[in-house]
Amino acid sequence: MKREVLEETGLFVEVVPLRKYSPMASDDTVRVLPLPHHVQVERIAEGPHDHVDLVYLCEAGPGEAIGNAESLGIRWFSRDDLNSPEIVPNVRYFALQALDEVATLHSPRSDRSVQGTDGPRKEPFHP
Repeated sequence: MKREVLEETGLFVEVVPLRKYSPMASDDTVRVLPLPHHVQVERIAEGPHDHVDLVYLCEAGPGEAIGNAESLGIRWFSRDDLNSPEIVPNVRYFALQALDEVATLHSPRSDRSVQGTDGPRKEPFHP
């Protein structure tokens, strides 16, 4: 997942853990993955078909976001920006929820805005 975010945004991210796991003995065959914030099924008009999205909360490291063909119009959104009518309701809901949750977890950067797309593609927010 981190590699995918890097490829699509140019940002190095760390997943915000929602639950602590007990340490596990190192093993080349098993890895415990963090739980997603939520799972959503998104209807895609082209096709038509559905996408199943595993959505994680992440904190971005230093650097500027750059887009590619899969992520147009990348920018940071403030809490006020998320109230714009151009932001689709499910993106607004989960982005605002993510800001609240990260602020209560541990983040020293809890005042940082969230990243999403504002280009012609209406993609779900993937923090």
